[in-house]
Amino acid sequence: YQSSFATGGSISGLGDIWQSQVAHYFSLNGRFVAHFLVQTFLCLLPQCIFAIANAGVYVAFLLLILSALRISLDNTKGVGAIALLAVLCFQTKFTPTCQIGYIWMFSLIVGFVLLFQRFAGHCSKWNLLWLIPFSFIAGWSQEALVIGVGAALVWWWLGHLKTMSLNQWAMMIFFGIGALALCLSPASIHRTGSETGSVDFLSSGAYSIV
Repeated sequence: YQSSFATGGSISGLGDIWQSQVAHYFSLNGRFVAHFLVQTFLCLLPQCIFAIANAGVYVAFLLLILSALRISLDNTKGVGAIALLAVLCFQTKFTPTCQIGYIWMFSLIVGFVLLFQRFAGHCSKWNLLWLIPFSFIAGWSQEALVIGVGAALVWWWLGHLKTMSLNQWAMMIFFGIGALALCLSPASIHRTGSETGSVDFLSSGAYSIV
């Protein structure tokens, strides 16, 4: 990721990263948002900046999980349990590609869900100016979560057709557009046809469906 996917050469600015990620989108996977940030930190910023930012995101990640579970910061046992589980369950390599691609994107998606549930139905329509791009970016983040969240949004929509606010409609639609951009990128489609790991118990057709 320290080299351009478009040219193979070095990266010196955001324009080079944009060009690199367009090529990445067609050749490797559809995670444009995550890997744009990855190349920005790797190629343009000092390592200490990533270390500080990553620590900040971990704090935000824990606070978002606590908020989603409605666990108060006064609940020391609950906070301790979540902190321990986060380290055990979400442990990845401490490199920008893995941290941004998973922890940062998971934080973004949990934030989207909380906004959709608790804020979008009660706020001014002027908030669409930032809710729409935020929802699109959240949808274009990490397929490990957006597919499940997308299915949950459809299920929620079926039961709340008459009560959804305009903001919730916009958030759901643009999250879906972002998720489609992620999951249906040419590189992602290509990856679904290639086997990774041992899947001897599945036929190639069954594996493609999975």
